[in-house]
Parts: sequence; C-alpha cells; structure tokens
Amino acid sequence: MQSEGNKAVVSRYFLEGLNGLNPDVIDEVFDPDHVLSSPDLPEEVRGTQMIKDMFEEFRSATDGVTCTVESQIEEGEWVATSYTLKEQEDHEGIMISRVVDGKITESQVVAKTVSGPQAERTVAPGSATTLRHAFN
Repeated sequence: MQSEGNKAVVSRYFLEGLNGLNPDVIDEVFDPDHVLSSPDLPEEVRGTQMIKDMFEEFRSATDGVTCTVESQIEEGEWVATSYTLKEQEDHEGIMISRVVDGKITESQVVAKTVSGPQAERTVAPGSATTLRHAFN
C-alpha cells in the first residue's frame, strides 16, 4: 500500500474511531492479531476484541472526545502519528504503527497528560529511547 494510504489507515482510527466514537472502525483498520503496547499498560493488548473493550471503557468514561492528528511521518510500513486528545483531561501522544496490506498490525503508544487531574503524570522511563529506535 502506498504511504498516503498507510497514513490514511492510521488517521481513520483517530478521526473516525475516536472523534466519531465509532467502534466499527476498529475492525476496518486493525488486523485481527494486532498487538498494542504502551508504557502505561500493564501488558500488551492483543487482538481487536481487546481494543474494542478498551474503546468501550473509554467511551463510557467520557462525555466527548476531540482528537487531532498533528503530524504523521511514514517510513515503509511504519507510520508515526503525533496527536492530541481532548476530553476531561488533555493528552499528547505518539502512536507508531506498522501497516501491512491496509491493516494496522502493531502499535506502540507513548502519551502524557498535559492538563487535568493527572497532568503531573509522566511517560515511563526509557520510552523516548523506544521511540528513537522504532523504525530500526
């Protein structure tokens, strides 16, 4: 798939999935065996059902979400997306995704809360190193 296509796949998750609170997008953009990792999660999230469960928890915990894709960089199968997420707390993050045959097969998310009750929370140590080596 061409790079603009890979970027578009990842953008759909943010713009149609999160902004539109549309869980159907998960099946459309994520591979069924997708693996999500983050320093903020106790373990990897595997498969689309786990993403749907997390999505439903997120939807039920907020009155509304505004997600903005700030920028994207593509390198082969990999897309790095810088985003902001506004709800009860404001978050800034980077999601690095591998897109194969039009589906996101793996992602790593590093985010921080920039306003609200959790604003002092920081990203886990070592995550910047992880980001620097993500495309290697």
